[in-house]
Amino acid sequence: MQSPTSKELYMNNGGNKLYIWKDGYSDVYHASAEEEAEWDKEIIATSLLQLEKERNAVTIKLSVNTLMFHQYGTIEGFLKSKLNDKDPVRKIAFANALWNVSRDKGSFSVLMEYLPEQGGKYIDEVFAALNDFKDCKEARDFLVHCITGANRLYKKKACTTIAMWAYGGMPALRDKNLLAALRSPDASVHQPAIEKLRKIFSSPNH
Repeated sequence: MQSPTSKELYMNNGGNKLYIWKDGYSDVYHASAEEEAEWDKEIIATSLLQLEKERNAVTIKLSVNTLMFHQYGTIEGFLKSKLNDKDPVRKIAFANALWNVSRDKGSFSVLMEYLPEQGGKYIDEVFAALNDFKDCKEARDFLVHCITGANRLYKKKACTTIAMWAYGGMPALRDKNLLAALRSPDASVHQPAIEKLRKIFSSPNH
C-alpha cells in the first residue's frame, strides 16, 4: 500500500503536524516551510467554505478549531457575524462555537431563542449544544428549571445533559445515586437531589 504524500498528510490533519507524528508518519513526512504556508492557505479556504453551508454542528466545531489553530483573523468577531445566519441549526452551532471560543454570555441567549416552553423543532440541537455550557451559570439555572418543571421531555433532556457534564469536567455530578434521584418521581427522593444539585452548581469549585 502506497504511503500518503506529505501534502495529503498535512491536509488530512488540518495542518497540525502533531497528529502526523502520532499516526506514525514522521518518517515519510517531508515538506518545506514554504510548502506548508501554501497548504495553510488551502486549509483556511476550505474551512471558510465549509462554514458557509455546513449544518452539522460537529463539522462546524472542527472547522472553527482549524481556523483557530491557524490563527485566522479575529475568530470571536467572525463567529458573532455568523449569528445573523437565517438557518436555526447553523445559528445554534455558531452560538455553541462562540461559547467555546470566548465564553460569550450572549451564546446562551441564542440557544434559548429556539427552546419554547413546550418544546420545539430544535430541541435536540439546543440540548446537544448545552453539553458544552457547564461553566455557564444561566445554563445551570436552566437545567434546574427543567428538572423541577412539569415538562417531562425537558426533564429527561436536562438529566442527560447533567450526565454529560459529569464526565466532561464536573466529577461532583458522577454520583449515580444523584442522577437516579433526579429522575425519580418520588418527591422525598427527588427534592433532596435537587438541593444537592443546586449546591454543586453554586460551588465556586465547580
